[in-house]
Amino acid sequence: MNGIQNLIRIVVIFLLLFLTVRQFNAESASQVQVDSKLYCPSKEGRAVDSFWQAKILADNKKIREALDFYLKAIAIDPGFCDAMDQVGTIYQKGDKVDEAIYWHQKAIEANMKDASAHTQLAADFRLQNRIRESADEYKMVIEMEPQNPEGYYGLGSDYLTIGKNEEALRELKTAEKLYLEKKSPYLSHARYSIGLAQYFLNDCRSAISYLEPIYSEYKNDPNINYSLGVCYLRAKEREKGKRYLEKADSLGMEQAGNLLEMIENGEIK
Repeated sequence: MNGIQNLIRIVVIFLLLFLTVRQFNAESASQVQVDSKLYCPSKEGRAVDSFWQAKILADNKKIREALDFYLKAIAIDPGFCDAMDQVGTIYQKGDKVDEAIYWHQKAIEANMKDASAHTQLAADFRLQNRIRESADEYKMVIEMEPQNPEGYYGLGSDYLTIGKNEEALRELKTAEKLYLEKKSPYLSHARYSIGLAQYFLNDCRSAISYLEPIYSEYKNDPNINYSLGVCYLRAKEREKGKRYLEKADSLGMEQAGNLLEMIENGEIK
């Protein structure tokens, strides 16, 4: 099954990327506003006013106007790292990753302990497939904020991408524990990735125990269907494996169709 294992690693990397960036855009990028935690709060009243006006505009999907107000805040206070972080995140969401990196790095230059900017920079690097640089950023987030699950989740996802499965499982388990404590809506993301790590470690029983309970959330995702299908085949539950593979095939996954053909031809028992 080594060939199948390599195939699944390739197809899940893109989902891991999507889940990681979606999560950080939704949770990390809004951490400053939700928690009212500023890493380098400005003493310039006009800069603060512009920052919060930008936040309101962004919440109302007026992104271009929000960007203008964040930039205005930076013009008033060139050391306002929180505004720089938000500018970078706007560019990240707009698929302007080079610009995002520039602004997130500027935020870090203004305050090396800006964990939000480090988290976002890691996501930027991941978008460019610069996985080792991404992992380095997540390690810094963990060092600065050891109770922040996002650092462990990101680092675990990076390890999973480059095949460091045992290390991935360790970090993802820590993320799972912290997400559970915080009652985070992103708990299932960690459990999804844990299931993949267990699969790559040839522990299909554990993989199934993680992926089955979250299946309803991802039922139209070809990757989880393919993962479960392969695991059930390896567990000698042929019919159940075929059902998941057929679902993955119906969702457009060519690899699932190829595997089903191998089953029908008797190449896989």
